[in-house]
Amino acid sequence: MKRAKAALVGTQIAAADVLGTVMTSERSGGRDPGRLGPPARTDHQITAVRAKAATEGDGPTGRLAPMHGPAPCRAVKASGVIAEHPAPAAAETTADAADSPAALDPVSLANEGGRFVPELYLALNPDVRALIDAGEVADPETHWRATGLADETAGRRPSVLHDQSLYAGLPEGLPQLFAEDEVDPDTYLFLHPDVRGAIGPDPEAARRHWLDFGRAEGRVPGGVAPFRDRRCNAGRLLAKPFGMNVYGSFAALSGLGTAARGMVRALHAAGIPIALWNLDTSQGPARVTAADRARGPIYRINLIIVNADQLGRTLGLFPDGQFDDAYNIGVWQWELPAFRPDWFPYFGALDEVWTNSEFQVTAMRSMAPVPVHKVHLPVVVPAVPVPATRADFGLPEDAFVFLLPFDVSSSAARKNPFAAIEAFRTAFASDTSVFLVLKYHSSRGDPAFVSQLNRAIRGMSNVRVIADKLSAAEMAGLQSVCDALISPHRSEGFGLNIAECMALGKPVVATNYSGNVDFFDAEVGYPVDWTLAEVGRWTGPYSPNYNWAEPRKASLVEQLRAVVADPAEAARRGAAAARRIARDFSDDAIGGVIRERLHSVNLDASPVGFLGWVGASRGAALAPLGKQALSLPYPGVSRLPLLSVVVPVWDVPGMLLEACIQSVIRQTYGFWELCLCNDGSTRPDTLAVLDRYRGTSPRIKIRDLPRNSGIVGASNAAVEIAAGEYVVLLDNDDELHPDALMEVARALSAQPDIDCLYTDEDKIDVAGNRIDHFYKPDWSPEHLESVMYVLHMLVVRKRLMLDIGGFRDGFDGAQDYDLMLRISRATDRIHHIPRALYHWRAIPGSAAEVVDAKPAALLAGQRALAEHARAKYGDTTRVEKGLTEGTFRVRRPLMGRPRVSLLVLTNNQRGEVPGKGEMPFVDNFVRSIREKTSYPNYEIIVVDNGRLDAGQLAEYRDLGVTIEDYTGGVTPFNFAAKANFAVRRARSEHVVLLNDDMEVISEDWLTALLEFAQDPEIGVVGGRLLHADGSIQHVGTVIGVNGGAAHPYHCFPRHFVGYNAFTHVIRNYAAVTGACMATRRSVLAQVGGFDEAYAIDYNDIDLCLRVLEVGYRIVYTPFAELYHFEGRSAQRTTQNPAEVAAFRARWSRFLDNDPYYNPNLARDALDFSLRMDRPAA
Repeated sequence: MKRAKAALVGTQIAAADVLGTVMTSERSGGRDPGRLGPPARTDHQITAVRAKAATEGDGPTGRLAPMHGPAPCRAVKASGVIAEHPAPAAAETTADAADSPAALDPVSLANEGGRFVPELYLALNPDVRALIDAGEVADPETHWRATGLADETAGRRPSVLHDQSLYAGLPEGLPQLFAEDEVDPDTYLFLHPDVRGAIGPDPEAARRHWLDFGRAEGRVPGGVAPFRDRRCNAGRLLAKPFGMNVYGSFAALSGLGTAARGMVRALHAAGIPIALWNLDTSQGPARVTAADRARGPIYRINLIIVNADQLGRTLGLFPDGQFDDAYNIGVWQWELPAFRPDWFPYFGALDEVWTNSEFQVTAMRSMAPVPVHKVHLPVVVPAVPVPATRADFGLPEDAFVFLLPFDVSSSAARKNPFAAIEAFRTAFASDTSVFLVLKYHSSRGDPAFVSQLNRAIRGMSNVRVIADKLSAAEMAGLQSVCDALISPHRSEGFGLNIAECMALGKPVVATNYSGNVDFFDAEVGYPVDWTLAEVGRWTGPYSPNYNWAEPRKASLVEQLRAVVADPAEAARRGAAAARRIARDFSDDAIGGVIRERLHSVNLDASPVGFLGWVGASRGAALAPLGKQALSLPYPGVSRLPLLSVVVPVWDVPGMLLEACIQSVIRQTYGFWELCLCNDGSTRPDTLAVLDRYRGTSPRIKIRDLPRNSGIVGASNAAVEIAAGEYVVLLDNDDELHPDALMEVARALSAQPDIDCLYTDEDKIDVAGNRIDHFYKPDWSPEHLESVMYVLHMLVVRKRLMLDIGGFRDGFDGAQDYDLMLRISRATDRIHHIPRALYHWRAIPGSAAEVVDAKPAALLAGQRALAEHARAKYGDTTRVEKGLTEGTFRVRRPLMGRPRVSLLVLTNNQRGEVPGKGEMPFVDNFVRSIREKTSYPNYEIIVVDNGRLDAGQLAEYRDLGVTIEDYTGGVTPFNFAAKANFAVRRARSEHVVLLNDDMEVISEDWLTALLEFAQDPEIGVVGGRLLHADGSIQHVGTVIGVNGGAAHPYHCFPRHFVGYNAFTHVIRNYAAVTGACMATRRSVLAQVGGFDEAYAIDYNDIDLCLRVLEVGYRIVYTPFAELYHFEGRSAQRTTQNPAEVAAFRARWSRFLDNDPYYNPNLARDALDFSLRMDRPAA
């Protein structure tokens, strides 16, 4: 296999190692000389449990010196660990038999750092395990000394012998897979978010980073298919015998070593011929001996047990052609639900991937261009050569002991020990009958973490720390003397610690998430509930915007107490766990899975099953983003957030799904990923489209659910694999405007603290024609509580979305509304882009075509709103159906029964009142208030110009109306001055300014106003006013229309619902009319009351805008409905030019963009029609 411009570089760059091997184990790492808290055990206790070994010291290798036998001498030379099945006769070895086996000692064996690794010996020699199980041999080392070494020397057993001298003369440094001098900067920054975050959208800086650092760090440049020249000749492949050439770190005391040895045992059990190439990692990056480099493959299958990020360098250890003309299977491990896109090119070396859990299969399969299959790790009960006791570890004999093992240097945050400590403290406080053992190692990998851990357990007398590296036997001994395992992990690829303790029959308390759910449930353990959360910061290879689980503390505490409280039940579950592991995870069981997989594609016989895709992945690479998107830099974009477009898919017509996907691919902004979740689709055309895009790019992830779970389940599943900073919601038959994501990026660059963002939209019919625009107001909380006006396109900061629980079951069809309501309670950093960037598909039977097409969705929306309203306003809040289908009314509870001052400003004009004849308007209004107002606690203050006659005064006194004589000037009339006078005469905090030419229609009009006027975030509330003929006089005020301000739908019929039912819903406006204006005296005082420079015109609008400017909202409610016999309070025929000019000068920014109107709507019409003096955005 040729590699693109392969070269060797030095190893001084450490950054690549930070993104290196991701599966480690509690059994690796150096001993920590300093322990937390009191000593866990004495040196003689450590020695007692170690199988005839003692520590050589605390040096960097931490080797174990022999405590018996002859002194070490030169090792027998060998070509590395080589095994072939069936053995022993056919075993391949180049061992030199000239040296006496009797002179050898375990310190010189072929394994990590010179240790004898009993697991490796047993993996290579299954018959020895049978002898030990039968009691005929004490332990692996005893057998090796007695007969094994002689058998190896004679070629009857696979050799485990070599020494460090076998690596002499090999090239220094690491093989480099990518050596390109040129790099596509856009793609490079997409693949490496840490670089993107450091240098920003600077293409030249990206090029320099690649040349100066990226190549040496082993980063993937993008746009390069490193394995494109891999040879896949069917004839040469079939000429090789069936069997496997297996490459792995078989001697490593780590999770990868355990996996490699387990795979060898399973292959033996399956009866599959194998030959082994050992990858030595004792000195750092993997190495192979010169002899192994020169030894060609034997069989037709290569099994490469190396993680994706190390695959390129590992293959580079061997000559070109080593992995050609073969069926290559990679065994990969990964712990998070989203796979890394920069590892996508490594699929090109493989024809298939095996991994150890369904969780990992799902992560890798989402972007893999090759088949991904589950092959569990075999799990064996760890051998304890010397029976361990609690005294060996300094543990009390009579306590219940929980064990939590983890590796400080390998993402201890993923193991989550702090959650265990906090839950343990809550569950048991200082109860010394229950102990927690924190077993960790490699503390020098993160001293700050260890210090934090030390502070967390300070004062906890029932916590013990073992900060040593333990041998496999010691670790097995520790597991055997503890009562239960606790694993509050955030994610596990497989969960080997969990499986091993289950094999021992120990009850396990563990997060019910990730790889362990394949074998762990409430029947065999104590599952802990969890919520999805972002990683939050760079943690090993895990990006901050990747996701994992956060175990719920209450659930963890409950399960810890349950284990201790009922020992019989804990024992029952432990025994069931042991049976399950023995049944499903034995070498034979896993071997059977392997054998069946190889047979299913005829790898053991006829080539019919697999030749069709051998080498098909060779071109795996991320194509340069510039092929579709604009090239960097982007105008107006100062940061490059990754946007995850989330699409739940279920049996949508294939052509509509194709159009949906293409609308994302055609985005001018390149930093996106498309997360599709196939929700159990059965339509052939739907599946055909998904298959066409599967594995084509690391930017397109496709997750398959085994059965239909509904839009909520599918959406959450898509979000789980999303790695972006923000989630963009897209339905599977809708489309995005090509600039949609670019506009989002511009908005996020201008305001990086935005948590949620929405855009305008239109609809498209089946033929793709754009119809029925919806240009929305800026963020309007009260509007949202009337109807889901936000709709599409909705963009949410993923961390916030996960914090509030994502989409919730039970709200299918209204899941977006439920989500948006919860977002509104969590943040006010909500932004609107006034441009139609989303195209909603209107097809027969869809909500885009008819609002009540899905009545169940409307009911779900009402439930969501009711829950939101109770959470926000109290348990007595009610939600009712609104005035039109699909809208709602939130009935906020009043805070007591505060007194309200109704300030009626009158000039005592007379006029015709429909059905009543001519009379003073103020008399009619006062009587209607008294007769029709259901709210009890109010006072009426009539502010008169001295024109009320004696009869009126007497009547008002009888009705309890207060008369205030306005002492200001009457000519010229100044409404603002009179209104300020009225407010000063009010005796209540709550005031309602009212013209006198009014009449009450709805009896709860005052209650409807007060519901909002009581809200400390709302400054002014207005009602729905009708002319005498029933036509609309006021349903809110928009700014910038007709040169100043205007009442939309003025003189339209009473029941005209208007643009998206705006006349019939509670919503936010920039202003409401002063003819009916509820507010608080404190609000008026804060803004200085009405500006008396506006005697007639704009005084109410100016007041509202000043109230808006200081942070309050303005609300219109159609449920406060009154007649307004307009024009009778003080007649005028023209506007004052000076007032008009002053208003325009002061409020020019609102004239240009009323936040509750839309810049795309008409400036010369009252009906929310489309603006015609410029193209709509």
